[in-house]
Amino acid sequence: MMKSMKRRMTTREKILEAAKRSFYRNGYTATTYAHLSQEMKTSPGSFSYYFSSKASMAGEIYVEILQKLRQIVDERMPEEAKERTLLKYAVISRLLVDVFHEDEKVFRFYYEFGKDDIEIARNFNLMNVVFPDDEHLFYDEENDERALISSAIKGHSWFTNTDFFNGKLNCSFEYFSDYHLRLNLLMMKVPSEIVERIIEYSRTLAEEIHLEIEPYFVFK
Repeated sequence: MMKSMKRRMTTREKILEAAKRSFYRNGYTATTYAHLSQEMKTSPGSFSYYFSSKASMAGEIYVEILQKLRQIVDERMPEEAKERTLLKYAVISRLLVDVFHEDEKVFRFYYEFGKDDIEIARNFNLMNVVFPDDEHLFYDEENDERALISSAIKGHSWFTNTDFFNGKLNCSFEYFSDYHLRLNLLMMKVPSEIVERIIEYSRTLAEEIHLEIEPYFVFK
């Protein structure tokens, strides 16, 4: 019996893989279309056919990171907790901050990507990944408050993460992790008594999920 053949990567997928390696090794800022074209032995103009900008390419890679963390949480959270979407958001949020804490190259990518184009970066955020259908959110639909909340959370997350991991905040990592998550939940208009329960339980669950961090944005 013949073994099944592995699917060949498309050109678009190859570009994303090359970008992922370069973003991790060299940083987002140092990675250019000219740099990638040398690695892939192709013309710089070919990247524009598949991606509107370097920021849009980085956004797809960042969403891959969030989706991988969500997959790990879905696989390892206790069954009774899996349907609690706000709790799932909280655990993924904690794990993402843990990744920044453990691997400075992942944080560098996140920081430089947001610094280059915070408006595009706001379109790629954890709230949109975890709540694609608006379920379990507290907001005023008539005033498009979801969009306001999503933008505010992304902006808050980027600025507080960059201040903490660049050494501008004088607090412990544990305190920062709780505070960062608490403020995001409050901006979602989650009642404060629910927020505190989520903070406590998500801390326990995040500690129980064994996350291995490897080069090139690989999490296991």
